[in-house]
Amino acid sequence: MAINPVIAHYLRLRYGVVSPVPDSNLDWARVQGVDSRHGNDPPSSKNAISSTVLLRVLCALVSAAAGDTLKRPKPYALSTWSNVSCRSKGRFQDREYCQSAVMDQIVADGKPAIPILISQITDKRWIAEPVYDFWPRIRAGELAYMILGDLFVDDTWQKRTMPDLFHEKPCNDAGWVCWARFRKAHSLNELQSRWAEFWKANKHRIYWDDKARSFRLIDPKTKK
Repeated sequence: MAINPVIAHYLRLRYGVVSPVPDSNLDWARVQGVDSRHGNDPPSSKNAISSTVLLRVLCALVSAAAGDTLKRPKPYALSTWSNVSCRSKGRFQDREYCQSAVMDQIVADGKPAIPILISQITDKRWIAEPVYDFWPRIRAGELAYMILGDLFVDDTWQKRTMPDLFHEKPCNDAGWVCWARFRKAHSLNELQSRWAEFWKANKHRIYWDDKARSFRLIDPKTKK
């Protein structure tokens, strides 16, 4: 009988066979872990056991697929960002300047929010409304990058709590002009790659400073 390729692959990995109904009693016994030469698995029960094995395989595959779905993190609603209170000043995580349910969720998620935001940097969808006052529209991936940047700025708004990912010359023009110049030199894929490298190298050192409402890195020398 025809075998679903996925099931065939599972059987090949699990038992070393492709067909769920082997041609000989000996092969079937090998699949089931018994020796039919000693009468442990009568040939008359082959079809019944075949159905049982198929059912178990299907259940295992469905369960694995469901598990993967549950483990897959849900992205934040950045492409539909619409928040006037966050446009003028402060960091995104400063609730007195940015009242946002999305940011509240990001802060509540803590460190696991970082790889989710990194995964969203390549989202090229345009956000309908401006994110900052006097700025043109930006893409959802750019917003993810900006939120990540703010999450690693201390409460003085002057000091970054992580090494610079890019070493750019100071820009004294309007913010949106500086950003446009930066983006012209660096693609979203490159922005994501730099953040992914940083995360991979430092994820075990990152912690949330609740007082400063920012992420920091543990100093390997002082452990602080």
